[in-house]
Amino acid sequence: MGLLRDLGAAALHPSMTGLTAPVDARRGEVKSLWLGLLGAATLVPPAALLVQSVSGEIRDAPLIAVTSGVVFIVVLVRLTDSIFAHRHTVGRERGMRESMAALVSATDAAEVNRAVRAAVARLIPPDTGYRLVFAVHHADGVPATAVSIWGPTIVPPVLPHGARGAAAARRTRVLRVRMLHPALAEQLGGFESAVMCPLVLDSPAGGAPRVGALIVSAEASVLDSLRDALEVLAGQAALALERIALSDEVNRRRSEAYFRTLVQSTADVILIVGDDDSIRYASPSTSVVLGVDPTDSTMLWDVIHPDDRAAVEQTLELARSGQAPASEWTQWSLQHPGGSRVQVEVSCRDLRRDRTVRGLVITMRDVTTRDRLERELSHRALHDALTGLPNRVLFHDRVREAVAGGAGAAVLLVDLDDFTMVNDTSGHATGDGLLTAVGQRITATLGDHQTVARVGGDEFAAVIDCVADPTVAEQIAADVLAALAEPFRVGEVTITGTASVGLATTADASSVDELLRQADLALRLAKGAGKGRWRRYQAALHSAVLQRIEMRAALEQAVADLNFTVAYQPIVGVADGETVGFEALVRWRHPTLGMVSPDEFIDVAEETGLIEPIGDWVLQQAITMATAWPGTPYVSVNVSARQFRAPYFVDKVRKALAEACLPAERLMLEITERLLLRDDEQVWLDLTGLREMGVRIAIDDFGTGFSSLSYLQQVPIDVLKIDKTFTATVASSTRQQAIVDGIVRLAQTLNLEVVAEGIETEADRDLLRLIQCPYGQGYLYSQPLAPDEVAGWLRFEHDTAGAEIAAIAKR
Repeated sequence: MGLLRDLGAAALHPSMTGLTAPVDARRGEVKSLWLGLLGAATLVPPAALLVQSVSGEIRDAPLIAVTSGVVFIVVLVRLTDSIFAHRHTVGRERGMRESMAALVSATDAAEVNRAVRAAVARLIPPDTGYRLVFAVHHADGVPATAVSIWGPTIVPPVLPHGARGAAAARRTRVLRVRMLHPALAEQLGGFESAVMCPLVLDSPAGGAPRVGALIVSAEASVLDSLRDALEVLAGQAALALERIALSDEVNRRRSEAYFRTLVQSTADVILIVGDDDSIRYASPSTSVVLGVDPTDSTMLWDVIHPDDRAAVEQTLELARSGQAPASEWTQWSLQHPGGSRVQVEVSCRDLRRDRTVRGLVITMRDVTTRDRLERELSHRALHDALTGLPNRVLFHDRVREAVAGGAGAAVLLVDLDDFTMVNDTSGHATGDGLLTAVGQRITATLGDHQTVARVGGDEFAAVIDCVADPTVAEQIAADVLAALAEPFRVGEVTITGTASVGLATTADASSVDELLRQADLALRLAKGAGKGRWRRYQAALHSAVLQRIEMRAALEQAVADLNFTVAYQPIVGVADGETVGFEALVRWRHPTLGMVSPDEFIDVAEETGLIEPIGDWVLQQAITMATAWPGTPYVSVNVSARQFRAPYFVDKVRKALAEACLPAERLMLEITERLLLRDDEQVWLDLTGLREMGVRIAIDDFGTGFSSLSYLQQVPIDVLKIDKTFTATVASSTRQQAIVDGIVRLAQTLNLEVVAEGIETEADRDLLRLIQCPYGQGYLYSQPLAPDEVAGWLRFEHDTAGAEIAAIAKR
């Protein structure tokens, strides 16, 4: 008759009588009549034996014995079957309990499915074939297999309501597999029969909605024995599914309540706006952010600031057309009823197709305070906290804008003269007041259209636009100088002071950095010329200053990158030419000038304080290098007065010697006479400590400074080094010869060694040998050697036994 109707109602349909077998026809059950007959049969032999024994003659004893044996065997067989059946029943009950526990702990339909299949596997006897279909339908009131198995075109008849309908819905049926839908028959295999147990839930209305079905196919005898267990299993599975459904519903409602609480409690404003821009829902935070009661909110345009209407219309249009990403945030300005402006970040999402929303969801976040703080932070980052003027960063930006304009620009740098005296005499509060007043006066002099900035402690700057003629800029500088010369009234104090002004214009500069650098150079010249003056940059006057500043910057970078090397000039015996030591001479590897000698940068290093890290590095390098030299030559290292007075200098020397494992007697430190001019007790203690350590001390360039014979007796020194200005002319000047001779004799008297520097000719060497100067160094013997050449020099001298040097010495 085509596709079958719903199986749950098939028994009620007249044409479906052939689909199912009678439910009560259960084979294998022990009937009461059979039990009675079996009991009566067991009593026949004893009764016959009793009758014959009473009559006094037992005639059928063999027959009675045989009959008794047969009956006993039959009872024994039946008892054995009962024992095995009991064991199977106990195992089945254990499996059912485990399955029930699995169903109780199941959290979704998939776990119920696995638990049911595991239970059926336990119920089916071992080595017994079977097939199982467990179908769960998720649509309310629709049988589990109504669509997938029984066919989509057959509408099942309505079951009766009440207890009769519930009982009919739960009825377990034995199906004939060959009469089922081919799809279902294929799943159930080649068995003749199958048991179908509906999964039915109780309904408060009296009905019994099906949520699925459990269908098992196997041999008829197996199905007969499992029908009750399968029915119980199906009922428990239905209860598990009901429990899961109820749990999901509870969780859903809790989730709805949770999100409802979030929406009600969030500080963000959530609006649902219709197509006519009417507000259909407003979260409670609307009253806090917008100052409007959510129940009074009718139209979106009532809260939009008039200045932002066009931007809001564009945002709404993009959101409704689907062109605006849901994650994109934009800013709107809202109108507070009190008249204030509220800045909000807005995100729009089109949920008009969502049946629960049916509108445009607008989320607003109040960022008024955040925007105000951002503006304040931005202002603080670009302005001076004391005067309120632009700071150095903003000033540089304004200079770039003025230079880029191309109409000519000028930069003024203003430095207050003797400002520290104001702080020292009147206090820092008065000094701060003076700085504020100076900024105001410069601004008043230049006008509000020019940028005046505070770029340092007592330094101000100004950029002047549209100044093509340098003479105009010069007049402005003079006006600023005159204005600042007027007395300032700061509280109860009247302050009269001066300022220095440096001026540079784009007529002399091609870039922003060059313009600022020229203004700084001009300020340096103005301060150097005296107080209360202004100077304009001129290339001819500033070239030397610029070169020195450039060298200073390059030297700072060289110290950071350690772009230095150390050369070593031999110190030899004047009499025999034998090398006794080396003087370490630092060289600067300049990126453009090449190798720069110390005469060109030591003054800058002293001025900037860079002499300390440079000197420490040279000392470390020299000590480390000396450890690798063959023999025992010493290394002589120049130490500046600033480096020597630095804290822990003696400890640095001690540590460097210890790390390199160099004996202290192989190190000589050369100091200048300037270090000894001040009667500094710490200097004397440090010199004494170095000599006690074993380090020798030499006076470098002796005779060129403020020489005093008294300190030669007091200062713990070992060597005098005669400056090359004396040795260079010793052969041609009797006066110089007398001076050198006097120094050598004085040193011998004081038990000091002498080293003559700058020996370049044989005549100089011969004369020094004549006056018995013990040691010398200079280009006659060798130029300064690279670090990797020293060892070769010593090996060559050792291998040749000084033959060549001795030959030169005897000429």
